[in-house]
Amino acid sequence: MAFVSKVGVSYADSSALLTDASDGLHPLMLAAGWELFDELDATPGSEDRVYKSAGEDADEVLFLRITHNSVSSRLYFRAYGLWDEVNHAGYFQVGDASGATALQCGASMTGWLAVDKDGAAVVVKAGASYRKFLAQRLNRVTPAGVSGRTTLAAPVDGKNLTGQKQLYVAADAPFTLFVPDMKIWVVNQRIDSGVNAELLEIQSVNAGTRTIFCKTNLVNDYDFGALVAQSPQPMLLWGDLAGQWEDADPWAMYGPDAYLERVVAHGCDEIPVDLDAYGNLLPRVEVFYQSDPGKEHIYGHTNGRVMEIPLAPVASEDTLSYGGKDHVIFKETSQAFSIQVS
Repeated sequence: MAFVSKVGVSYADSSALLTDASDGLHPLMLAAGWELFDELDATPGSEDRVYKSAGEDADEVLFLRITHNSVSSRLYFRAYGLWDEVNHAGYFQVGDASGATALQCGASMTGWLAVDKDGAAVVVKAGASYRKFLAQRLNRVTPAGVSGRTTLAAPVDGKNLTGQKQLYVAADAPFTLFVPDMKIWVVNQRIDSGVNAELLEIQSVNAGTRTIFCKTNLVNDYDFGALVAQSPQPMLLWGDLAGQWEDADPWAMYGPDAYLERVVAHGCDEIPVDLDAYGNLLPRVEVFYQSDPGKEHIYGHTNGRVMEIPLAPVASEDTLSYGGKDHVIFKETSQAFSIQVS
């Protein structure tokens, strides 16, 4: 597991927070195992970079874009289901560059940063205000199959092609998670064969021939390497210009009405986990998407890097230790959150 952090570091401005050679978010992303996949702008003060990761379990395709505006002292975060580094274009986007998924920085800040291959948590204190952002893979917990993903082989005998009902799964790809009536996304991963995605429902499966039979015909063609999963891009963006997690809606990439581009506001719930005497609560992000003929639900949570804890017994910048890991606490209006720092 690649995990790096910075605790209580002083930053002169948003540029230092992003680019400082030893303490900046950019070098921490690289140190944690993210690849600098595309650099749209390297100009100091207006950096625009796309990072790619396979996640901590090496089973994901995560694209995270961080755009810097030093004039407004902001970092904007966006996630994508597919990125074309040749044409510098992203597809199936969640998040925006207007402030709904952004970190508002300030001058002479103190910062706490924690990064692994699943994402990054950033808290900065500007004046008396703590501002927070989390960009992280959503750990999906239900239905049982949502954490699995697989890929398609090249089209053969009409499979994977428009007008057909059959998907041909790659020989080395997981197959056991697929069951009848499951709804799955298919998302092309090759720009030259079409930026295609659609939601399908499984009629039956044949493990011997590695074939998934769908209830309806495909409306697009899919090439080898296309992803098949219940949640093909699980990056969660949580935080806005207001700076508090409790008032910000986590954004994730679901919504068949506009394929993966539709941004849906999600609610947060808490589930108790017996971590210590404080009775810590682990935030659970509840992800909904609407499909015909009814609603489909996917539930997930953060991976423990960020936790919610009771407000009363804690103070901001307290350190909570358990299981050999340290968390720094930050109080909000009616809740407190912590980020893991070691």
